[in-house]
Amino acid sequence: EEWQQMDPAQKTLYRDV
Repeated sequence: EEWQQMDPAQKTLYRDV
């Protein structure tokens, strides 16, 4: 998944969506 390349803080935001 592309969001896994993002920062840990961003990962949580994407997971919440």
